[in-house]
Amino acid sequence: MGWTLKPLSGTHPLLHGRMEGAEGYNLTAGVEFRKALVKAGKLGRQTPQFFGIWDGEKMIGLYSPFDVVFSTTGYEAHGCRGYKTADARAVATNLVIYLSALK
Repeated sequence: MGWTLKPLSGTHPLLHGRMEGAEGYNLTAGVEFRKALVKAGKLGRQTPQFFGIWDGEKMIGLYSPFDVVFSTTGYEAHGCRGYKTADARAVATNLVIYLSALK
């Protein structure tokens, strides 16, 4: 399809929480992940990992290799590679705010 993935920088509104018309959570440091993801040893930083899906010069979507939705429930699941519950809820909140503010 010709789309490309580009990592979002720490200055992106989704990560620092300062969005047009709303204030979310600052996710640029101290985010905690579930055991399965920590044990996998693939975390180079303590921040969410999001990629913009780009069609040329326009971002048309978001992708994260880490689970957000199930992690918000507070239930444990073997092998869940996501955030601890409180941080999953913060990430989900920022996603909703960011997506609702798009024009």
